[in-house]
Amino acid sequence: MNRSYWLFSLLICFVSACRTEPTADELYAALKPGQARVSIQLDGTDFYAPQSLFSGQIDMFGSFLRMNLSDQLESNLIVSFSGDDWYKRKPIKRQVFIDNQVVASVMIGRLTDKVKRRGEGYLMTEGQITVESISDQKLVMRLIGKAGKYEFQRTPEKWVTLKGLIVIKNPNFRFRDITKKDVYF
Repeated sequence: MNRSYWLFSLLICFVSACRTEPTADELYAALKPGQARVSIQLDGTDFYAPQSLFSGQIDMFGSFLRMNLSDQLESNLIVSFSGDDWYKRKPIKRQVFIDNQVVASVMIGRLTDKVKRRGEGYLMTEGQITVESISDQKLVMRLIGKAGKYEFQRTPEKWVTLKGLIVIKNPNFRFRDITKKDVYF
């Protein structure tokens, strides 16, 4: 009896410790047009508040993409990458390197003290940005790699693991010298 009780208790602890992350489709279904969910985990801990609803715009040129999103809590996310014909290979994948933030960069931030206007920010230092789908209906982007607080960008032993999922319903795109036909998939 005692052994089975401990095994059962261990199983309960294991199951309750498991964290199921929502899928892109689940996040998308809960959004209104123009809204985005941004799920960022740093060392397995959620960075943004669960009630955060983001909105913003995505500028697309033939040589770069820039996405700027913010939420009602004054958190923000900026993703950008460049390269000639960045949109031709699908899915779109860009490597992030600390020494070349022009090629690809991710900046995440949140307000920690509204009165004193203080915040916390991280810069992706290495990893990959993957755009899984992009259309008038939705954008799905994943981030995987490492990030460092702004003051520790050059201190790899202080970097944390970064995992992210960005889902936008009816994104606000601004096309410059390319068209939807060039980019969508």
